[in-house]
Amino acid sequence: MVLSISESCLAVVFDLEYTAWEGSLQRNWSKTDEDPELIQIGAVAIQQQGTRIFLGREFSIYVRPTVRPVLSTYIKNLTGITQSQIDTAVDLSAALSEFASFIPNGVPICSNGDDLEIIIRNCNLNSMKNPIMDVPFINVRGFLARKHLVAPDCKSLHSHRLAYRDSLFSDDLGTQTRTSNHDALLDSVGVANELIRLNWWKQLDSDSEQEITRN
Repeated sequence: MVLSISESCLAVVFDLEYTAWEGSLQRNWSKTDEDPELIQIGAVAIQQQGTRIFLGREFSIYVRPTVRPVLSTYIKNLTGITQSQIDTAVDLSAALSEFASFIPNGVPICSNGDDLEIIIRNCNLNSMKNPIMDVPFINVRGFLARKHLVAPDCKSLHSHRLAYRDSLFSDDLGTQTRTSNHDALLDSVGVANELIRLNWWKQLDSDSEQEITRN
């Protein structure tokens, strides 16, 4: 019997890259001339077939910001994303629609932190409906902090750091190579591999209280 994607998919782990300027993280993007607009969505499915847990399909898309489509030098250096990639990227509505289509029905989405709030903020900024508003969401940062015996805000738990460490011990990164740049897809892969290593899927039910259902 060949399992369908929805039957074999335990969760979709996603990560985001968004516009930033020097110091905007520390300011929580509070200045009037800065918003964390999405520029990349990356995701990977955690699959199960029998007793085997593994990484499945991948998703990556660049997003063209609406309000400030010209990238800062800071974010270009941080991510390696170029202005030409953004100029030819899809808009937020199209990107989120494609991401929603990637997620199997009834499968939760997970992120290492509350990335969902960034998506909600972007939808509000663009006065549009969030196409994944009804998808169950789990913030796995608390789980990772407990397993690593560190505080949730510890820098060692940042997705980029988990992904970079993952690349040092694995040759299975597909056709892409881990660099020093932030990348939403590779960061998703790193987080997902860490969740698999820590047997996170075994406590999906106990994490259910962390799920957020949007109305």
